Amino acid sequence: MAFINSILGRQVSLENIEPKKSLCQSKPLVVCGSIIGCAIPIIFVILGALGLASCASLPLLILGGLGLSFIVLGAIAFSAFLIAVKVCLKTPREPEDASVGASVGARVDIDPIGAEALKFAAETLDAERSRIEPITCGYLRPPIDDDIRYLCALRGERHNQFLNLLRIDDSRELSFPDDQLWTDPEFTRVSTEFLQLSYAISVRSLLDLENYRAAHQDATSNLEALARQNSIYYKTFYMMSTAYSLLRHTYMYCRDSASQEHIEARRARFYQPGSIENQWRLLYNDFCRQARSYLGDPEEADIRECRLIKHSTCDLDPSFHQQGTTPT
Repeated sequence: MAFINSILGRQVSLENIEPKKSLCQSKPLVVCGSIIGCAIPIIFVILGALGLASCASLPLLILGGLGLSFIVLGAIAFSAFLIAVKVCLKTPREPEDASVGASVGARVDIDPIGAEALKFAAETLDAERSRIEPITCGYLRPPIDDDIRYLCALRGERHNQFLNLLRIDDSRELSFPDDQLWTDPEFTRVSTEFLQLSYAISVRSLLDLENYRAAHQDATSNLEALARQNSIYYKTFYMMSTAYSLLRHTYMYCRDSASQEHIEARRARFYQPGSIENQWRLLYNDFCRQARSYLGDPEEADIRECRLIKHSTCDLDPSFHQQGTTPT
């Protein structure tokens, strides 16, 4: 749990942020007040000078002073208006969607649904670490965060459980799940945990890149570290997208062909607010946002390794396609 606490500790809760006063409201008022404070003494000095330097009658002196005052105050008001417009134009507005307007390479906060997945993975690992055997990396460089190897083992278990629910007569062939199976609580639990563990592996791999690059100087960038097939990251990066694809495009992996009507009805559930399928989609999309913030310029990433871009493309509507193959 130490890892998840450190990650969540860096996330600033919106509920704990005191709303800031707009610069458009405060700065022009301060400037206007300062100008008025300086202008009033100047007006009185001018009036005194006029009184001493001329023999004008008192009514004319008062009338002239009032006229001068209105001119000065009008100029002040106009200047304050220009300052207000200028400040409002220069003050950036926080985008409604955190994924919109983020600069290339800028880190984005993990959404609550992603934080929940990281928490589940950390708690499950703490509870089951003693019984599981971490995966071996073979010729690949291992992750700096060794928990990733244990999480991969846990994901493998959930993956097999998911496939077993779809297997035909204990064979390797899969059957498209009917509505009864798809809505079964056990199927929902296994599928959700499979996705949450996959998310944790892929996102923790991204978070691990900084330490990995410090340990291996040939990894000159995050993009290079993920594209080069000499570390475990080039496999763990894709675990979230492949897991989501298995759920989003289940019909493509099954022997029996489902009707188009059945496929479209199942697909529509991924865009129904409140459905478990929609929660799966939001979790996948949060991974995509995280991944793009590490990959940097998407055009450069697409040229270097197009599969990194394909497998970090958000699912925004029913036209979302299967992302294709991953590096082997």
